[in-house]
Amino acid sequence: MWPLALARSWSSLLSFAPQSLTQPINPGWTLGNVINVTENNSNAPDTEREIVEQHSYGRQLGHITDALAVLVKSQLAEQPELSDDSRKCLDDFLTLAAKIDGIKRGEALKRVERVARDLAYLKSRHPDAYDEARKRLASTFAA
Repeated sequence: MWPLALARSWSSLLSFAPQSLTQPINPGWTLGNVINVTENNSNAPDTEREIVEQHSYGRQLGHITDALAVLVKSQLAEQPELSDDSRKCLDDFLTLAAKIDGIKRGEALKRVERVARDLAYLKSRHPDAYDEARKRLASTFAA
């Protein structure tokens, strides 16, 4: 029995690795679109989670931006007496909306490029699947 106790005491003396280690992994990092909805930041967290599940914050902001851009353009056209500060504020919003639209356009074109690569792959490796995809696209363009 004593050799076992002696071995344990020697092994703890010779161990260079810590016996207990607590280390946060990626402290302060957020991976992905993580939004915590709790009672601290929402009056109805269950309702908000359900809404976001069906309509992301990005989609909601997109609709608000599109609708507000229509109103801003109308306001700029119908209110020539706006102050320079007010006009600049509205112009800045329209510039932001245009930049967002440019990003959306660019991302849509990237997706089209991915579709083109996928079609080339199907054409070379799976001609039957390529024909099916071509028919689906043709019916979409015909509509």
